[in-house]
Amino acid sequence: MARSKHSDKELEALLREAEKRNCQVIDPGRGKGFKVRCPCPEKHYEVIHRTPGKSYAMRKRNELEGWSCW
Repeated sequence: MARSKHSDKELEALLREAEKRNCQVIDPGRGKGFKVRCPCPEKHYEVIHRTPGKSYAMRKRNELEGWSCW
């Protein structure tokens, strides 16, 4: 099943980039956040909220870029 799109353009681009990097992007639906899991042995995990606040996309991008496997 295909995941739904994020309403924020920057966060949708971030989710697509995560998918290109072989991360698993899980859409639990029902207004919950997207879950991003990396395939590396360190098992990195991040939640991308559906209703972000100011500069949220930049902070999440910085967090994901901090992963050793990113």
